[in-house]
This record gives sequence, C-alpha cells and structure tokens, in this order.
Amino acid sequence: MSQGNLTSYAKIPQKQSIVVYLCGRKKCDPGETLGPVLRTQYVFCYVTSGKGIFRYRGIGHRVSAGQGFLISPEQIFSLESDSATPLEYLWIGFDGIDAIHVAEDMGVSDKRPLYKGTVDKRLEIAMNKLIDAYHEEDNNRYDILALFYACISLLQDADAVRHHGDKSYIEKALDYIHHNYTYRIRIEDMARFVGLDRTYMFKLFMKAMGIAPQEYLIRYRLEHAIILLQETKMTTAEIAVSCGFRDAPSFCKHFKARYNDTPTSYRKPKAAEEK
Repeated sequence: MSQGNLTSYAKIPQKQSIVVYLCGRKKCDPGETLGPVLRTQYVFCYVTSGKGIFRYRGIGHRVSAGQGFLISPEQIFSLESDSATPLEYLWIGFDGIDAIHVAEDMGVSDKRPLYKGTVDKRLEIAMNKLIDAYHEEDNNRYDILALFYACISLLQDADAVRHHGDKSYIEKALDYIHHNYTYRIRIEDMARFVGLDRTYMFKLFMKAMGIAPQEYLIRYRLEHAIILLQETKMTTAEIAVSCGFRDAPSFCKHFKARYNDTPTSYRKPKAAEEK
C-alpha cells in the first residue's frame, strides 16, 4: 500500500461517539525512553508508581505517581523513566466524535496535557478493570464503553467543566428539553442533568433565553403540538400526552393562554380547507 493510501486511510472520519482502541499497563526499566514517537488516537496515561519526564510540544513535564497526562493524535512525544524509581503506568487509547469533549471535561487538551484534577485509588481500580475486560477474548464493546466512562467519571474536573462557560450549560439544558419534552420532566431534572444547582440554573437560563426554563418547556411542547394538530389525526388527548402535558385539560389551558384559541378550533380551518 502506498503512503498516499495510508494517509487517506488515516483521515477516514470517525462515525462512533467513542471507541477504545487499545489499553494496557507499562512497567518501565530504569532509564528507559519511549520516543520521540506519535500516536494516531488520544492516549491517557496514569502513573501508578515511580517518576519520569514527559516531553510534549517541546516542553518537559515531570510526572510521578498519582499524576496523569494526555497525548493527542498526531503529536510527537517522548517519555523517559527515572533511573532510580522507574515509571509504571496504565494507559487507554481512545478516539471518536466525542473524544475531544471527553478530554475537555477532564481538563486536558493538546496545549494542556497534564491532568490537574484530583484522583484516588478508585481510578487505578477502574482503569485496571477496563484493561482486564478489554483483553478478555469475549469482551463486549458496550461493557468496554461502560468501563471507559466509569474511568472518565472519576477524572472529570469540575473546574474544567465550569471553564466551558455559561453557554455550554444552556446548550446542554436545551438539549435535555428537546430530547425529553414528551416526558413529565421537571426543572430539577434538567438542573441535575446539566450539573448545576436549580437556582443557579434558573438564573443562567433566564439571562440567556429571556424566559424561565418552565415557560420555554411549555412553549416548545406547544410548538410540537401544533405540528401534530396540522399533520396528524391524533385526538387532543393523544397530542397532549405525546407532548408531555399531564392531560387534555392542561394542554388546552396552556394552548389557550399562548394562542388565544383552543386546539380544536385551531384545527378546524385547516380541516375546512381540505373539503
């Protein structure tokens, strides 16, 4: 295969959210050096014992037990183990459409490769479980993903998540509403999903959208109810439940308040036009 074909293959777009490509354990010899070398996916390393120097983008970083670092795709790096206390570390190679967002939530990136959050023994246990499961002959992709996200949940850096800014919180809140408006959701549920206190979530939403979250939810439900009134023969009760309202009277009450009309009357002109 030619170099051109190799390059083309490497550029095939990711189609899956996250893929764990490989993972393992490394016990370095005293003074052992890896690299300079590059990897084609993200690689997160967690040092379990010893110390060494991680060289990345022209900068040397001292790493030791309890610290982690990220190697981004196509970036040259090297790792030098200490001669007196050699490195031992666990590593996960992953990629996918959401890989960059996973890294951001950990507080690491191509420009900030060292993990600054706090970790404890649970991370080492979780990574070892992932590594053991991955190397089983009959491993299941979904089991691997579950174990991978268990590791990420322990690495998620609250300061890094907050650093994304208010906009990402609102986007996440809107995404929650848009995908769950058919259910009997509450603002408390949305705040929990976003990861904020309910009161603070309310303030952010009001500032960004100009209306309260509950009012936005009702309007969004009503907009979809109109589509069902126009394009289906569903009953008012069926539409009410399908759009997340408690019952038909509740749906009619909100519809009347918003459009100064009832769902039945709103539907009549269209029905008359079709005759």
